[in-house]
Amino acid sequence: LCAVALGVAFAWIVLMVQGLNSDLREATEARDALAKQVEQLGEKPVAGPPGSRGDPDEAKPGPRGPRGPA
Repeated sequence: LCAVALGVAFAWIVLMVQGLNSDLREATEARDALAKQVEQLGEKPVAGPPGSRGDPDEAKPGPRGPRGPA
């Protein structure tokens, strides 16, 4: 009985991972299509294919945040 429960749990996890992979693939294709449309309209897309985000800038620390409660 325990082995069956573990098998069912493992199968469910595999199915969930496959579903998430499919969702991610669809979202990536939609993002790429939108970026292409924006470029065709003569603008620069905010999102695009990997590696299209421009040159890396100097890494600088940001401003100090507000002090927390004492």
